[in-house]
Amino acid sequence: MARVRSPFGRRGVAPRAGAILLALALVLALGPTTAQEIDTSYRVRDVQVEATAQDAVAARTLAIEQGQRRALEQLLGRLTADGAVGTDVAQLPIDELVSSYEVLEETVGPTSYAATLEVAFDRAAVEELLDDRGIAYADVAAEPVVVVPLWQTGTGLRLWGSDNAWKAAWDRALDADALVPFVVPLGDLQDLALVNPDQAARGDAAALAALAERYGTEAAVIARLEGSGEPGTRLEVTARRAGDAADQPYRAVVRRRPDEPLAASLERAVTEMQAAFDARFRERRTVEAAPTEALVVTTAVGGADGWGRLLRLLDDLAEVERTEVRRFSQSEATLELRVAGGRERLEQSLGRAGWRLTAREDDRLLLERGGTGAGSSTL
Repeated sequence: MARVRSPFGRRGVAPRAGAILLALALVLALGPTTAQEIDTSYRVRDVQVEATAQDAVAARTLAIEQGQRRALEQLLGRLTADGAVGTDVAQLPIDELVSSYEVLEETVGPTSYAATLEVAFDRAAVEELLDDRGIAYADVAAEPVVVVPLWQTGTGLRLWGSDNAWKAAWDRALDADALVPFVVPLGDLQDLALVNPDQAARGDAAALAALAERYGTEAAVIARLEGSGEPGTRLEVTARRAGDAADQPYRAVVRRRPDEPLAASLERAVTEMQAAFDARFRERRTVEAAPTEALVVTTAVGGADGWGRLLRLLDDLAEVERTEVRRFSQSEATLELRVAGGRERLEQSLGRAGWRLTAREDDRLLLERGGTGAGSSTL
């Protein structure tokens, strides 16, 4: 699935001459890029490396290459269902896939080298690798969400205090490179003023929206832990996106082993929850490798804001590889979509986002609001 890029989107909105004013209007509608909008899904952090060789220089070279390949394995595991690329990662041209790396910590000996790396990959090169092998992958990152770690014990609710081991586990075990980026609040006085335990428990929409806004996200996920945490007891986790009744909640049971510290049990629960959210997102955003087809659709233009939201939606859909504006007026636009995975799969994704495709009497396709799915939820 070849990606076509332009300055107007990750996979490209390619305007013709008659759409230049449209592009300018869209830039104004989208506003400046924020730190939260930067795609970090092709970056892998905290990669531990260690190697020995005839001298320190050779050991460093060997360790860096091994670390880059280990980071690539983690990246492919994040983007694809099984992490497979049809060949051994050791045989891949790593220099063509890595865009940069940073050494965060290092220890150098006479014949040894150890370090912690952060590796950034060239998105286009990685996607081309997967495309060439016909491997489906999630080619967009989810919007970040703030997690509200509420712990209900036998004695009451805990949220921001130092006695909330559930929040402490999120602070320690959070995977910052996950497909669904969670943001853990500081738990300071400002957070306490925005959301108290009772508000979190009842899902106070206004309070949770204010918390999300503080951390630069558009949504909050309430991660509720129930149980005393005593050895051998059950810990039940329920998580759902606040304010989205259509979002299917995440449910899991973690049993604390007799010889396991509570902190380890809770860290395991955090890891499992993040993995589950990633898997759900990957399922919704992944299209099986298949030939593309062109669909010409007509849609109403609802002002600069509405038009900008529609183009962002199309850019985020994994099925839509390229969007081209063929005609544009104040009331209506005609788009050509290069679609992978078939029209039926596209209609399902559009439906989840609150849109639908219908055939007009002239056999042209009309893109309009009216999907029956879960709105704009991506979790």
